[in-house]
Amino acid sequence: MEYGRVLRMAAGVPAKPAAGIRRRALVAGAAALSGGGLLAACSRAGVAARPTTAQPGIHLVIQLNWQGVGGTYGTNPVHALADEFLQTNWASKHPGVTFTTILGGGSHMGNEGNSATISSIIAGQGPDLIAVCCDGIPALEDTELLLPLDAFVQKDNIDLGIFPAGVLSGLTTARGLVGLPNAGQTEPLYVNLTLLNRLGLSYPEPGWDYQAAARLWAACAGERGGKHVYGACLNFAATMMQWLVAGFGGSVYDQARTTCLLDSPACVQAFDWLVPLLWEGVVVPRQSLNPVAAIQSGQAVFATACCGSLGAAVAAWLNSFEWDLVPMPAFAVRPANGIFHALYGINSTSRAPQSLLWDLLRFICIDKQWQMYWNARLALAAPNQITPALWEEWITVVRSTVPFTQNKHLEYYAQAAQYGQGWAFAKYSAAQAAAAEQSAYTALRNRALGVPSALRDAAQQITALEKGASGSQAKAAIAKRAFPSVGAPIAVVRAGL
Repeated sequence: MEYGRVLRMAAGVPAKPAAGIRRRALVAGAAALSGGGLLAACSRAGVAARPTTAQPGIHLVIQLNWQGVGGTYGTNPVHALADEFLQTNWASKHPGVTFTTILGGGSHMGNEGNSATISSIIAGQGPDLIAVCCDGIPALEDTELLLPLDAFVQKDNIDLGIFPAGVLSGLTTARGLVGLPNAGQTEPLYVNLTLLNRLGLSYPEPGWDYQAAARLWAACAGERGGKHVYGACLNFAATMMQWLVAGFGGSVYDQARTTCLLDSPACVQAFDWLVPLLWEGVVVPRQSLNPVAAIQSGQAVFATACCGSLGAAVAAWLNSFEWDLVPMPAFAVRPANGIFHALYGINSTSRAPQSLLWDLLRFICIDKQWQMYWNARLALAAPNQITPALWEEWITVVRSTVPFTQNKHLEYYAQAAQYGQGWAFAKYSAAQAAAAEQSAYTALRNRALGVPSALRDAAQQITALEKGASGSQAKAAIAKRAFPSVGAPIAVVRAGL
């Protein structure tokens, strides 16, 4: 059922079943609600006609990215709804193709995780369509288990400008483009207006800047009612700080991603703004405090609206207090905001026809129907594109699905998608570089080092790692040319074929 009907049910208001949803899904949805879970489902949406292609005897395993709420995917009604929608609107165009859907890394319900996905692919039992996020992306890129997409993009004349540049750049490797963004997980800020009112503080203006934000957050913070209240809950973790330094004109890495620039004047200036706020208890890392729970409990007045969490926020908060969305404050040089790094990609070892898998990827990532159904109606997750018309439709869908969002500034999600920054990974030694970066941030938070010293140490360590790794990569490439291998390293025998 859609969020609007679930919320009306929660309030004891009867609602008519929507056309096109099977009765068992509605019954299961009511059971999920009574058990404390909240999910969304809606009537089917049509898709543009495509040629019907017979593909006899092919069974696909499809990982999906889920940012809604609920229990385990296998027992949640969204599982049946996803399968029904894919069957009606995609698989029916390919007679003989069957599929199983599971969740990928980064989903809010239970999922097998990024490392498990890699292991299952190598073992020949992995998904054909892969959903992965965060640090799983460079790990998959390193294994060459993601199929380059450039030839398909060129053949179909796809305009990649429809996707956020901050995410797309991180999905482009030496082998080419290896994935497409799976959802528009941008990060404006939630704000607890009830708390601001209680504290007698003014609401931020739409064009507020980082200095005004620091003053307001400091006024919010302190010991209140026996607990510490933070002004803001923001991202502060390795690979995730491009949103901050870009606002001051900096970058974590150079364009080649082999030289760490954290010790540049712009980066130092950015951290000189944020780190004292952490020391003073004004800001808390999102990695230490769940944003949705922190806003609800009054432990934070502002919090990053990250990771596709709108569905969880709506389910948890309802109308229990006044809240809204505000843009990230303007920074010294340029607008900046975070976009969660997440992709859909094609398993390069799959035995299914690559043209079939591309058609599936295109249906999920490029055609708007899946974005408006799975992401918008079921999960309240934003679309993966920056096309204004698509965002306007998404806002209309959310406001009709959840009527009390009529007065919420959902447009700030779309605004952040236009200029937001994705995660920043080193090219050759992503995991080791992230560890060095995190070590610097931990030292900063613990006041073991000052900003210039911590960032200088991290930059030197990471650049040295990249220099050593690039030499190893060059030697490996020479060896591969001298002793080439053909085919996958492990014979792949796909289940169901």
